[in-house]
Amino acid sequence: MLRTVAFSLALAAFGSPLLSHVIQPTSLALTVGEQKSFVVSDSSGCSARLRAQVQDSSVASVSPDQEVTAVDQTFTVTGRTAGKTPITITWNAVAPCVDTGTGRVDVTVTTAPPNVVVTSLPGGLVQETNQEGSTGEFTVANIGGSATTVFVNPSTDFFDVAPRSADLAPGASRSFTIAAVPLPAGFYEGFVGVTGTGVGPGTNVRVRLVSANRPSTPPLPRPAANRVDLSTRVGQFQKGSIRITNHDTGTVRGVFSADVPWILPPGEAFELVAGFVDVPFEVDLDRRPLHTAAVGTLSLHYLLSPGEIASSGPVAGHGATGASSTTVTVVSTVTPPSSPADLPPLGAQEIALFAPGVGRILGSVGLFISDLTLSALDRNADTRNVRLYYSPLGAETRTVNIDPVSRTIASPLGDLVKGVFGGDSQIGSLQIRSPDVLDLGVLASIFNSSDPAGTFGTAIPIFRSDRSVLPGQQLFLTGLRKTATSHTNLFVQETSGNSARVRIRLLTGSGSPADERVVDLAAFGVTQITDNPTPLPDGMVSAVLEHDEGSDGAFVGYATPVDRASGDFWAVADWSLQYGYSVADPLLIPVAGAIPGANNTDFRTDVSFMNSGTVPAAGTLRYRSADAGVLEETIDVAPGATVTYEDLTRSIFGIEGTTLGYLTWTPASGAMRITSRNYTLVAETGATFGTAVPVLPLSAAISRGELIRFGGVDDASLTTVTDRRPATFRSNVGIIETSGQPIRVRATMNYTVPSSLVTTIGSASVELELAPFELRRLNRVTQEILGAFRGALGDLRNVQLDFEVIEGDGSAVIFLSSIDNGTGDSLLRVE
Repeated sequence: MLRTVAFSLALAAFGSPLLSHVIQPTSLALTVGEQKSFVVSDSSGCSARLRAQVQDSSVASVSPDQEVTAVDQTFTVTGRTAGKTPITITWNAVAPCVDTGTGRVDVTVTTAPPNVVVTSLPGGLVQETNQEGSTGEFTVANIGGSATTVFVNPSTDFFDVAPRSADLAPGASRSFTIAAVPLPAGFYEGFVGVTGTGVGPGTNVRVRLVSANRPSTPPLPRPAANRVDLSTRVGQFQKGSIRITNHDTGTVRGVFSADVPWILPPGEAFELVAGFVDVPFEVDLDRRPLHTAAVGTLSLHYLLSPGEIASSGPVAGHGATGASSTTVTVVSTVTPPSSPADLPPLGAQEIALFAPGVGRILGSVGLFISDLTLSALDRNADTRNVRLYYSPLGAETRTVNIDPVSRTIASPLGDLVKGVFGGDSQIGSLQIRSPDVLDLGVLASIFNSSDPAGTFGTAIPIFRSDRSVLPGQQLFLTGLRKTATSHTNLFVQETSGNSARVRIRLLTGSGSPADERVVDLAAFGVTQITDNPTPLPDGMVSAVLEHDEGSDGAFVGYATPVDRASGDFWAVADWSLQYGYSVADPLLIPVAGAIPGANNTDFRTDVSFMNSGTVPAAGTLRYRSADAGVLEETIDVAPGATVTYEDLTRSIFGIEGTTLGYLTWTPASGAMRITSRNYTLVAETGATFGTAVPVLPLSAAISRGELIRFGGVDDASLTTVTDRRPATFRSNVGIIETSGQPIRVRATMNYTVPSSLVTTIGSASVELELAPFELRRLNRVTQEILGAFRGALGDLRNVQLDFEVIEGDGSAVIFLSSIDNGTGDSLLRVE
């Protein structure tokens, strides 16, 4: 403790509380690129203005790097270059506390030794009997701080490897080519040994090959589902299977491989003449990343017929063998056991989070399941004792405790209802309780997992119990659909622990009543309203929800319009209630436009305006983009009416062709509720796949020293995107400067190296300068942050992204969009 004793004793005479700061530790030793923390705490409970400053910022950086007011504060130090530098900590008391002082943490940064990991594995090799061999490759990278040389050696003579050695500077990677020799028919298995300074002992890359005769006619093996989920309790084994069906006449001959070392495919050749077969595989939990859930892929590589080779030529990635592949995503979840429970009442000032509509249910177009991702939104969040309660309709509530939620990498849970709570054929409500619940990031979704083309579904809005509809208040939903090609479901959730009776009025576009019904909610209960058994009315576009006479409690609700052509659905919420803003506040729709994307996607924007008041409502809608500048239109809506603008940038602003930007809304009169959706249109069928876009208050922007975090982000490799592999995702980020001042934003990602034989966590960052009102796009966000090193890695999953404004007087809204590479369906997050 460093402060002036005489000064403290003099102030003590006046009876004011005195600071009692302790810094732990007072010295840090770390390597370049490594992060460690120190804590400044005060045992008296006094708040102070704390500031940590690095003397030599080229050696290390500290975050947060501006003055903060706190009782306890954790600072994170990042090593930048080798050297030594002190960090000076200054504290000044906040009244009624008194005292001031300084402390010091000595930082020593050293150059890290080499650390070589395998970053991508070879696929299965298939080749024609006694013919020229097939090829594959694997990649190793040096993620350490010193240069090294690696050596590779094949364990057998059925393949060769080139080159046999490579020099790797820090941050460098090298791919090695595997070339098989002509072989008799059969299954072959061996490995490549990787050695050198910085290479872990026993690092071997498995090589699996099948030599067989080509089928005379085309085979067409496809999995029955795009994804397989496995779940076990801690300490158990995991085994699973995938069903492969041959949809053509040729015999399937091939071999299975995995893109991660913890998925163990069958150790034999695969052959399927007709029909289907269930293929077993195992998960090695000792080699799996230490997360609640982990994701990999299992691929079947198989020989094409001579006619297919002649018509298409050699297949990229498979040498001259004429081969193809089909892939299934595997999700492995390990959790503590769940148990029956009664939902406890909310304590005084306690806030619970709700995700109504979580389920696992077989629908008309396949199996719908739910995933959950938990992350710490704040570096100092208390993530211990996060308790989940799942209450399915008509069944008992079960609970599980996740302790703790990681601050480094999010804690995902796959197929939540079955994998965590042991349920099936259920839909219900998930409730989350935690001591620091508002610093907990929660991403819940429900989606179709059985369509071989890929996933489609929606994120479920996460509701706060303190932002609920009380007696005398109303909830407004707009942008609903009931036509020959669409319908809408509604979910209503009680949030206070008291029963409620909710009246729902459904309205047409003119505001005329279309239907009315009343639902009863038990304490913490949820109800789902669908077309069965009582159809919802044609032509409805909006809904008003309010307490019926004599109702108690509190409730929230949302709707899911459904496109029948695609089966896709999206969430419509009352965003003013969701984010706690007034209809008089200026608003932001963070992304809008008309733009082509990868894999023939063609995105556009719809926006709905509902006048929820009794007088005319009006305001100014502005569209800002780099290509079109600033365009604006006045929107007027009659009392109770709803107006929807489809393909908005063309229909309102007259922009033909490609454009991407964002929308702002400045209200002038009345009470307007606004919802928006971005989607891709499949021209051949008219089907759409897309996502709701939350409507935010401009006050939601972060400013200097503030941070927004996205946990559980997937971002596929370029090969995976190009191959349109189902149930894999590419992720893009948008950063908008909202106040008209330049800013600098630091983007940081934490990630696990997918093919590493041990759990290896990497970190990287990039700093971006934004001009006033600029929208900056980071397409395939991990590529933007990692740069050239991204090519050394395969599909990145469960990435954690931090965005922090570090300079400038402006502010930023940041959003993330994840797109399924198979279907083009997207999910947009603003956290």
